Amino acid sequence: MPDVGPIRERILVVDDDEGLRALLGHILGREGYRCTLAEDAASAREALQRAPYDLIVCDVAMPGESGLDLVEDAVRRHERMAALMVSGLDDIALADRALRIGAYGYVVKPFSINDVLIAVLGALRHRRAATDDPSGMGEDTIRRLCVAVEARDVDTAAHIARMSEHCWQIARELGLPREHCDLLRTASPMHDVGKVGVSDEILLKPGPLTGAERSAMQLHAEIGYRILAGSRSELLQIAAQIAWTHHERYDGAGYPRGLAGEEIPLDGRIASVADVYDALTRDRVYRPRLPHAEVIRYLIAGRGTAFDPAVLDAFLAIVERDFDADPRQPDRDQPAADDDQPAAAPPPARTHQATRFARDAAALDRGSTAAMRSRETEHRLVAADQRDHVAQARDLTAAARDKTAAERDRGAVDVALHERSVHERAMAAADRVAAATDRRQAAEDRRHAGLDELTGVSRRGTGELALTREIARSRRSQRPLILAVIDIDALKHVNDVDGHAAGDALVRDVATATTSIMRAYDVVVRWGGDEFVCALSDATLDVATTRITAIQHALDGLRHGASISAGLAELNDDDDLEALISRADGALYRAKRRRAG
Repeated sequence: MPDVGPIRERILVVDDDEGLRALLGHILGREGYRCTLAEDAASAREALQRAPYDLIVCDVAMPGESGLDLVEDAVRRHERMAALMVSGLDDIALADRALRIGAYGYVVKPFSINDVLIAVLGALRHRRAATDDPSGMGEDTIRRLCVAVEARDVDTAAHIARMSEHCWQIARELGLPREHCDLLRTASPMHDVGKVGVSDEILLKPGPLTGAERSAMQLHAEIGYRILAGSRSELLQIAAQIAWTHHERYDGAGYPRGLAGEEIPLDGRIASVADVYDALTRDRVYRPRLPHAEVIRYLIAGRGTAFDPAVLDAFLAIVERDFDADPRQPDRDQPAADDDQPAAAPPPARTHQATRFARDAAALDRGSTAAMRSRETEHRLVAADQRDHVAQARDLTAAARDKTAAERDRGAVDVALHERSVHERAMAAADRVAAATDRRQAAEDRRHAGLDELTGVSRRGTGELALTREIARSRRSQRPLILAVIDIDALKHVNDVDGHAAGDALVRDVATATTSIMRAYDVVVRWGGDEFVCALSDATLDVATTRITAIQHALDGLRHGASISAGLAELNDDDDLEALISRADGALYRAKRRRAG
């Protein structure tokens, strides 16, 4: 077996000078450090959002935001990261400021290779001392065992790095002690170490496993536990529990022991969610990755059966927060630029609250019932439309037969054709009656569900209650809430020129565009004829503006030339629903005046 060298720390190098940036990357990379290069503060911040780093090496003077400002903010946000400043100025005052904002060293250009390496080693040593990390030896042991698995399966190598970051994020979101979160991140890469006991023929098989092969693969949980169990190290004890329990299910249908609920250690329940999420969002030897939205639906479907609801809710909150930060999420359904890049770390831990995906069981039940009624309603409307089409076709057939009969025999009516046209018209009338019945039943369904009969979203009465609940929830959780008032431009003109059927179709298209962009738990209400009101919980004004733009783009795809206007208002301490809508309305009409001007 080849010698396994130490896996060195991850370093972010920031310098606007391309030559110096490349030189620092070369010096550090040659020593085994894993380096990412950034040309300015903006690209450095993007890198810090994507992955955690052990050290940032940053030039002081850069175009735009200075290196000192970047480092001061970065070490405050990423408290486990050390910092080292590089400057062309041999200035005591500048060096003193660098140290005061959190840097562990100050390197003056031109520098030697040893200058850089000694400063980096010193900064990293200070960082380890400051974070009081007692797990260095255990971490090295774990990483070496991980390499043994990685050497056999490249997919597993990329998977375990991200999976460990997901575990850390979930633990922080749940409010676990920081020390335990760090131990969990270090121990969780060992969850699949038992795969060293699985043959290559099974581990690397590109197709589905047979029953016997699946049973052999499932042995890796027991094997991993036997490898890691028996140590007095807390780190390896956690690793052993994760290896043993990360394939258990909350409903008791998992393996190897069929544990259920809280019989499964919390670390195992956390690892289960992280493992499944990362596995499904990655290409594997036996299947391609799944679209991110499909993965989220799969996880939600397993809430309370495959997964601990509290753990899943914590993870979904992290995913949604990432989406709010960047709604485009370019790397969700695309191959990662660097498979070794762990996922970005969340903000500092806070007490976990019910997430926005599934706030409580009652909300889930309401959503399930509403979805079922909505599907039934849509089926009835589709049936009504189909019957209308059949009725129109029969009318056309009857008219054609009347015309043919009238033209025959110098205007004498062909009795047989005439009788057939009468029959077609009778059938058409019956189809119209059936279509009208379907539409009445659909409208009744929507009324019972508290939904607007035309669009299927909440109508004003039930919507006011939902909006009031969102305001109360926002205040209880001290989380932001944005209210949007959306107005359909020129609906009156469409009604007057093209008729009310065309106007109704436009309203339905706007509702469809809005609900396709808003999140499942956002409240969407048809407030009036041409107006919708939406509540976006846990969103900023920038995020809400982005979603309004996305709604317009979705509407463009449904109806060329249609447009909307919108006004946004953020919930203040003294707002009630009426005041919040009033402020959003004011913003709406100011936006309309700006467009008209």
